[in-house]
Amino acid sequence: MYQAQAAIAEFITPYYSPNDLLCIGFQEIVTNAIEHGNKMDFAKEVEIKIKVTHKYIELIISDEGEGFAWHEKLNSDLNIEDYAEQVQERGRGIKIANKAYDRVWYNEKGNRACLFKYRKED
Repeated sequence: MYQAQAAIAEFITPYYSPNDLLCIGFQEIVTNAIEHGNKMDFAKEVEIKIKVTHKYIELIISDEGEGFAWHEKLNSDLNIEDYAEQVQERGRGIKIANKAYDRVWYNEKGNRACLFKYRKED
């Protein structure tokens, strides 16, 4: 995951800088795909696609898992104070990605995440 994150950071930097928040959101969703989607089954793959246009950057992360009910997690707010006190809270990765990107959504099954960020106007 960290090698993929470094490669993506290098790829995105010419198009969106600073890219720190984008990389953090990406890391959270990839971690979810590996840990929760694929349940740490190293025989299963996580696929990452990136699309860059003049107007936006889109990252798509797909796992081979069964999916999950993502609607409620995506629409709940991230409260930093609560997060600091409740280290065991689940679903914070989705909330972090939702703060870092302009739009986050999943396919209906819940095993493909789309992260969308408008590019800054020059």
